[in-house]
Amino acid sequence: MKWNPANILTLLALLTPPSHAQIIPDSSLPINSQVNPESNQLTITGGTPIGTNLFHSFTDFNTNPGNAAYFTPATGIETIISRVTGTNPSQILGTLA
Repeated sequence: MKWNPANILTLLALLTPPSHAQIIPDSSLPINSQVNPESNQLTITGGTPIGTNLFHSFTDFNTNPGNAAYFTPATGIETIISRVTGTNPSQILGTLA
């Protein structure tokens, strides 16, 4: 087989492990978010509470099919507000809860 760029790219694609959800917090809030991977889900804790609102800020926020991102707020939180500050578009293909 002749090794041309198309063959090399195909081989690399086959050898690359499947990607998992990518959720990366930024450091723009007083209390940063924490992302804890557990199998095919990411649990998101922390964030900055203000009254009954909880604020999260991320540079990247992506979920793949079959993956889930779970926000776990502290007691008394009624609304979770999240933003993505990075330049990459988000792909929400999994579950948010």
